Amino acid sequence: MIFFFIIHSLLMFASPGEARQPLQLCKGEATLAAKSLDDATSSSGLATCTTQREEEAALRHHLMLQRPDYNQKVTLKCPICPGESASSFVWYFLPRSTSAIFTRVSGRVSFIKPGGIPLSRDQFSGGAIPCLINSTNELFIPNFNSDVHVGTYYCRNVEDNHHLANWIWYHVDVILPPETEGLTKLIQSVPVSLQGVHKLLHLKDMNAILENAGAALKAAEDFRDFTTPLMSITSRLILTAKPIQTCGTFNLKRFRRCYVTIPRILASEARGSVSAEMLITYEMLRSTFLSFYTWMDEEDPVTRRKQREAAEIRASELGFELFYEGKKEIATSEGERKEEMWMETEEDILKTIEEENKRYYIPCHFTYLKHVNLTNELPRPFETKNLHINLSFEVSCPEIDYMDIINLVLATKDTQTMKREILGYEEKRFMKLQKVAIEGSVNFDILCGTESDTIIYNCTDLKNLTILWKQPKGMTYMPRTFLNERVFVTSDCSLRFEQVRRVDEGVYSCYKRDFRLPNQWQSEAFVSYRLKIEESPIKFPTSGDMCLGFLLLSIWAVLLIFVWVILSIWSLEINRTAIVQAGERMRRRDRAIREGMKYRQSCYYFLRSAYFASCGKAA
Repeated sequence: MIFFFIIHSLLMFASPGEARQPLQLCKGEATLAAKSLDDATSSSGLATCTTQREEEAALRHHLMLQRPDYNQKVTLKCPICPGESASSFVWYFLPRSTSAIFTRVSGRVSFIKPGGIPLSRDQFSGGAIPCLINSTNELFIPNFNSDVHVGTYYCRNVEDNHHLANWIWYHVDVILPPETEGLTKLIQSVPVSLQGVHKLLHLKDMNAILENAGAALKAAEDFRDFTTPLMSITSRLILTAKPIQTCGTFNLKRFRRCYVTIPRILASEARGSVSAEMLITYEMLRSTFLSFYTWMDEEDPVTRRKQREAAEIRASELGFELFYEGKKEIATSEGERKEEMWMETEEDILKTIEEENKRYYIPCHFTYLKHVNLTNELPRPFETKNLHINLSFEVSCPEIDYMDIINLVLATKDTQTMKREILGYEEKRFMKLQKVAIEGSVNFDILCGTESDTIIYNCTDLKNLTILWKQPKGMTYMPRTFLNERVFVTSDCSLRFEQVRRVDEGVYSCYKRDFRLPNQWQSEAFVSYRLKIEESPIKFPTSGDMCLGFLLLSIWAVLLIFVWVILSIWSLEINRTAIVQAGERMRRRDRAIREGMKYRQSCYYFLRSAYFASCGKAA
């Protein structure tokens, strides 16, 4: 065991001629992201982990198919169960090359050669260097690069050659685009009618030319089909991407793409007549692309159609077109392809699939096929080139004065519907228009297209929206909900302002979904509106203004009532004091009057008595 550990250490840290740098532990978000996964693995228990590892080892091949332009993180799980030391597991990497990776050990075909070189830092550079997540020994690739990271990875137990982890292989591959340099060639005999620049009045006129190009590709003898009981090589016409621009000069390519076909179910007599290497490759390809053809077993026509469409969308996201027996290859665009498929009933497609042997179509330039060269009857699939035709178009552009479009609102006074400003609108791309609205306008709409647009857009199903309204600050507008939004998207995909306010002034951009890739939106806006709000000459108070006025009046009334109460109390006190003082004065006056009366009476009686006395004396 000590000798084996020394040999392993030499393999890890040394190679002929140079020292190898081992992988380092990850820092930052990778460690945090793995913490919850580590907790989940520990809590699941040893029995569950062991069972899961046995299932993965029985499957052996685990394909991780990525887009060719994918540049995000990739995480590969090391099959370690609780109680095992992470130091016993080392990551190995087999890059894709033209040399075969199969080997024979004790008379049996093995996928992985014995020995090998562990994964190290010096095999990569910059942000492409993988790292290890602590405690789980997961391999973390921060920025996936199809040029350096494509290959087979496995987390090997260096202390036990018969450990189940040694039989779990991760194949990280991509399907290269048909236009990749060195993978396609021009057909030798290009018809004269397809040469030169095709001058067209309308963009839709190029469909006939693309159809002729497809016929020329199918008739070309530059591609040869090969057929064996296990694998075959054939070709199919694929969809031509619509040009981004709608006018001007541009070039297109029509492709006839190479495909490897394998039977869905391999007959026992065919299985016994092929080599073990071929069987390993067949099983790997079959298990990899099985998920794209599970809809064939569905009996319900509606469910089968939905599952097939979902598989086709997922295939287009990964960079290839899904083919199956009975699928037509005449259409030149996705819209025409859908129309032709609706013309066929699900029963017709199912009948064709049942009559023909169910086969899987795999693009020849699937990077795993680089090393496949297992029979003399078939050439290397990866070295088989696609066919293409170069087409040049010149579509005339309408001449429209943008200043006239912007100033039409002033000339026509059409500030509500703005219909005249969109003449020839669909012939232009990425326009910015100015639109004027009067403050307080009700149900003010701006359109993402023309009223004569024949394409039916979906703005009711939130999961399948085809029109998106945004503002540069990131505000996105959706169909109206129970919250009763004031600004919302209508069923005809126009942006409606239930009542225009001054705060609505700004830029509004409309994005359309790319019909070639339904999961993606246009990279730039189809049209942008600069909305200008003008103040209305007649302005009625709003409900908010009315409420504010009533509030101010109420406050003023409360203040007046308060002052009135204070004055009333003060007046009451003044009156009470005045009454008391008046009563006192009246009492003093009455007393003075009574005293005066007594004095006068005494004087009267005195004078009377004196008078009578004097009269008596005189008598």
